[in-house]
Amino acid sequence: MHKGKFDRVFLPHTDPERVKLSTGNYGEHGYGGKTDNPVDVDYPSLPLSKFAALLVKDSPIGSLFSNILLSDLDINDLLGKYNNASSANEPEPYFSAACNWVKTNYNTWSDWMGRLPLCTFEDHIIDHVTGCENGSTVREIQFAWKSPNPGNTTLPNNCDGGVDNLPETIETSRTCDWIFENRRIWSGWIDTKPSCDSTFYDYQRVRMRFRRAPYCDLLLEAPT
Repeated sequence: MHKGKFDRVFLPHTDPERVKLSTGNYGEHGYGGKTDNPVDVDYPSLPLSKFAALLVKDSPIGSLFSNILLSDLDINDLLGKYNNASSANEPEPYFSAACNWVKTNYNTWSDWMGRLPLCTFEDHIIDHVTGCENGSTVREIQFAWKSPNPGNTTLPNNCDGGVDNLPETIETSRTCDWIFENRRIWSGWIDTKPSCDSTFYDYQRVRMRFRRAPYCDLLLEAPT
């Protein structure tokens, strides 16, 4: 019916970077208006996936394999890093390229991993009491991560979110036996200092004065 009315059109080659810049939204200024998104060369993107064997499907590595997904842009970036690393001075260019890609693409590969549990005081923080020696009047409760990050011991290595920072050191005049037996009580002091009562005062006969322990809010005046 329309024989001889059509001509073959050769479209230019494209690449993933160019495709990603095209939003695909046309007519944003009204029908017939000039568009900021002209028709561009495009082709369907086929993400690269990896499937786990049945033997490891229910194991952690099977979960990782099922979540691995690389776009055309990621593949081009990875191959480009491999090409740059390939030289006589680099014995393992594939490892160097993969390592550099991992360092610069956290937002991509972090979605492949299962989410770490939230950090909690009970499960991920340990405490250590100092000042239990004879003659010491002040005890310190210090805190550390049960599994610290090898590169930075102030950060946890097996949890994410929740309790972000280690609690500050607690100073108290309570005995070590009391500290060990009343963890539930003094753990509440991490968020709110206890009210000062008579148990927070160190009574000394020297010059007939009373000294308040440093770790409490002054709600009770020292006796004179």
